[in-house]
Amino acid sequence: AFLNENQQWSFPPDETTPIPDKLKKAVTTFEDARFYWHFGVDIPAVIRASKQNLKHKRVVSGASTLTMQVARLHLKGDRTWRNKLKEMGLAIR
Repeated sequence: AFLNENQQWSFPPDETTPIPDKLKKAVTTFEDARFYWHFGVDIPAVIRASKQNLKHKRVVSGASTLTMQVARLHLKGDRTWRNKLKEMGLAIR
């Protein structure tokens, strides 16, 4: 793993390289703590983030699961409510 020019973590494209268990645990712990228990969309996180964002009248919290983040990379759209729903649909699928 390495940081690219945008300071984002990247991995070599070689699919045969195993991902260390410590890295898997770190990513799921900090990015999607309920990764192994939801179906692609973390409903409690969506409710929590929606309440916080409505209360503050701006985005202060997100609810994207790892699967939704991958969907966002695939869709390559702007970060809108409409695209968030598309990400959710793709994550569930």
